[in-house]
Amino acid sequence: MADMRSAFIFSLSLITVFTNLVPPDNIFDDFTQGAPLRYVINLTNCMPSPPFGPKMEDTFISDVISGGTLSSSSDATWNMLLGNEKYINGSRYNLTAISSLRVTSIPMSDQGQAIVYVYDLDPRSWKRLAVQDITCFTGQRKSEIAFVTTNQTKTPLYTYDDVSATLLSGGEATFSFNIDGKSPDDQFYYVVGRIEDFSFIDGDIVFSIDIPNELVISVYRAQLSRDSHVTLTSYQVNRKTASRDEIGAYRGSIERGGWYRIYSLN
Repeated sequence: MADMRSAFIFSLSLITVFTNLVPPDNIFDDFTQGAPLRYVINLTNCMPSPPFGPKMEDTFISDVISGGTLSSSSDATWNMLLGNEKYINGSRYNLTAISSLRVTSIPMSDQGQAIVYVYDLDPRSWKRLAVQDITCFTGQRKSEIAFVTTNQTKTPLYTYDDVSATLLSGGEATFSFNIDGKSPDDQFYYVVGRIEDFSFIDGDIVFSIDIPNELVISVYRAQLSRDSHVTLTSYQVNRKTASRDEIGAYRGSIERGGWYRIYSLN
């Protein structure tokens, strides 16, 4: 596994004073162990694909990783999928009554290559306002893509009461669910994210993450019961039609030794 992780060789292009670069050998562990991560991408150093719409003018993009998946089809390869979306000022596209929606989708592999899709969309018609479709290599040439993390300490939470107390006190929390329950030396599938919004439904703690792309949003919804067990359901929502397709349901435990982990950040 160490040889596989060493395929990632990151060069630093931009680091703020409050974050640290994630070393190449740590990216797999940091992601699957709930570390608070941010990506920084130097778009000018990446290799553009043929344009599929108006070209985007931005040279750097950076955002907090709010959710993603990491899976393996064999013991030699793994693939990561990250997704973020946010509203940005629409004045550059002459949108005066509404903001434009920026969707970033980043499939990555352990071979050191990331395909970065960035779409600015009109949320009324889903028309493409600008597109950036590029291939970024992790440090093989100039600095292209890097991961940074804060100095926060992660503390595992093993009970419903601990998770409830952390969230109700305003504390930050992340999760990493190994939904196949298999080790990194076998085939596996992780769902990872930050608990940014939550609610209590019949006493259960409910939270979710969205992993968006241009047309579809993959949703993972977790429900933590008082016995410290988690039911995770996943489905996809089509942006244009609002139709919903169920994907699956998974169950696990946050108890000590369980495959589902929740961490508080200090």
